[in-house]
Order: sequence, then structure tokens, then C-alpha cells
Amino acid sequence: MFLCPIDGIESWAEKMYKDLNVWNIVKDFRVRCNYSALGCGFLDTLEEFAANHQSSCPYHKKTCPLCQEECLSKDLFDHLGSKCAKRPLSCPLCTFNFHRELLQEHMNECPMRKIDCEYCHVKDVLAKDMDAHLDACTLRPWSCTLSEFGCPFKGTCKELLEHLTFEDHVTLINQRFRDIAMTNRDQQEEIAHLNVQLDQLTNIVKDGNRRVATALRSIACALNMHKEENRKLKDRLDEMIIIIGRNTQQLHQQASRRDGRHPCYVEVTTSRPSSGAERGDYRVYHKN
Repeated sequence: MFLCPIDGIESWAEKMYKDLNVWNIVKDFRVRCNYSALGCGFLDTLEEFAANHQSSCPYHKKTCPLCQEECLSKDLFDHLGSKCAKRPLSCPLCTFNFHRELLQEHMNECPMRKIDCEYCHVKDVLAKDMDAHLDACTLRPWSCTLSEFGCPFKGTCKELLEHLTFEDHVTLINQRFRDIAMTNRDQQEEIAHLNVQLDQLTNIVKDGNRRVATALRSIACALNMHKEENRKLKDRLDEMIIIIGRNTQQLHQQASRRDGRHPCYVEVTTSRPSSGAERGDYRVYHKN
């Protein structure tokens, strides 16, 4: 949306177009820069303003690419060089560049900073050279090489060499070996006890597996027996159905030959299936 500065009418920018006739009339008008209130002294034709000055005005506001702060175009270079909070600064010790807020943290750890030896108090040793200095420092304390066996001695390199000649170290080493042997014996006893428990648990598991296998075999046998009984019952039932059908057919044939004067009963005998029960006969009577 575009708002006309003259009559205040709103219009869509995409519907507007450049009228060359009007432009030819106004292009030679003398105008001032939009930023004249900020100090811009431009005063020239509208054509010159649109072609050159509008995009290069030193009072035009720009955004700092580092800290995103707005500043005048003419002040941007000075802002980046001395005022920007995020401008890169060179470490005065090693000349590496860092952001302003990180520089102090770097200087506290810079390998080119100078520090003093805490043992011999030699001054101005570069941090990167301190390890080499400590290896050669005559006042640096050293622990006894048998400190892991319990020796508490600490002293200079010369004192350590004298200390290592003491006969007490032999006694200390012997005592340490006795402690290790006792610890190993206790560990072996504990391992043997755990092995016994493991064997017991293994036997319990094996016995349980055997019982489960036996139970599964018993269940399988019972299922097979039931399947066989069901098969026999089905076969017997099929036989009964066939017999009943045959006897019924005979009854119909005999009934068709009767004269109808006297009632006639025909006895049909069938056998019923039994599953563990007593066998018996059925008698079926048919009356004409």
C-alpha cells in the first residue's frame, strides 16, 4: 500500500506506473534530500537525486552487519572499527582476532601470556613454555616413585634421589606384597564360594527343565488319547446314522405293502455308542 504525501490517498503500489509526461515536467525541479534534517546539504534536480544521491547519501541509515545496530552510512566504518560491541579485536599477545566479548577470556588463557613459576618464583615465563620449565625446575616437588605403595614423601629432585636409597623402602614393598597376597587369597575364596552357588543353581535349573519336559510329554499323551477316543466316537456315530437310514427305508417299504386294515408294528433294533458306559439297544416302533 502506498500513501500519497500530497493528498493522503492510499493506492496499491503494483497498480502505479511511471508517467513519462509528468516526469519530464518535474525532473528538473530542485529538491532537498530526505535526510536534510540530519545534516545532508544536497540541493539539486530531482533527476540527479533519483539517479545518484538517493542510494549514496551519507546520512542514509544502515544496519551494522555484526551487532545489528542502526547508524548513519557515513558513520558505519567508524562504528565497525571502534564502537561495535561485536567487532573483531586482535589479542595484543598473540595477534589472533576475537570478538570483543571473548577477548578477555582468551587473554586469561593465551599461550603467549607471561606467568611466574610457583616453586622457584622465576618471573615472565611464557605459558606455552611452563611445562618445559617445570621439568627442569630444581625446586619443583616430586612424589616418591613408591607413592602407590603408600610412601608419602615429596621433595625436590635432589632430595628424591637421596630418599630412594633408604632401606625402609624394602620393608614397605614387602608389606605391600603381603597385603596383595592376602587380598588375592580372599578373592580366591570368594570365587570358590560363588562357583559352588553357581553349580547349585545350575542343578536346580536342570531339574526344573526335566520336570517340565516330563509334564509336557504326559500332556501330549493325554491329548493323543482324547483325539483317538473322539475319532472312534465319530466313526461309531457315522455307522449309527447309516443303520438308522437303512432301517427307516425298510420301514417305508414294508408300510407300502400293508393293506391298512390292522395296525402293524415293526421292531427296529439299533446299537448306541458307548464311551466307557454300558452298551445297550434301542427299539424303535413304527405304527401304520
